[in-house]
Amino acid sequence: KGFTLACKLSVQKASARRPSGDDTGRSFARAKGELQNNGELARELVLRFCTGISKALLSSVVLEKLVVSIPEEAPAVCVRAQREYLEHLGIEMEWGCQALARVPQRFADDGEVMQAFKGFTLACTLSVQKASAMRSERAARADVEETKSKVGRKQFAAAAGPLQSSGEVGRELLLRFCFGVVRALLSEPVQAMLAAKSESEARAACVRVQ
Repeated sequence: KGFTLACKLSVQKASARRPSGDDTGRSFARAKGELQNNGELARELVLRFCTGISKALLSSVVLEKLVVSIPEEAPAVCVRAQREYLEHLGIEMEWGCQALARVPQRFADDGEVMQAFKGFTLACTLSVQKASAMRSERAARADVEETKSKVGRKQFAAAAGPLQSSGEVGRELLLRFCFGVVRALLSEPVQAMLAAKSESEARAACVRVQ
């Protein structure tokens, strides 16, 4: 049980070490006071959101969150950042999403607003694409480093001599493995290695350590 728990904890602890926007895990802090949740968004606030989020989605904070997330979850992480940015500007996120959906209709003849809105929608796509490229680049770089470095190929050297490949694992050896791998998975070197990888890569690396 300690071994299986350590497997889960090692990945969870490594995930907690990855960078986030603030100590709550948000990319953007919530504005103080009450959030707007009725009426319509003022033109200036629409422009402020669109131009601000376009830059924010391509910032290092948001891109890093996208890179370390599971690829399939990256679009959802991107949407969450947009919703947090609404609250950052003092807009209730659920109502704000509905208000943003009305922007093309409300400001159809306003060139400045529509250009900013198109920039926002483009940034949504670009941020996920850029994060995907960064993730692939990191994975390729890690593969090269792993190939070049014999030392970095394994966390633990193989025992000298033939390895057991038949029969049953003895009780003492089983205890030795469980206690040893629990300490290893939660050790600083392994935690640092897992934290440098994406969530999906960290799980695979955890299995490889075992």
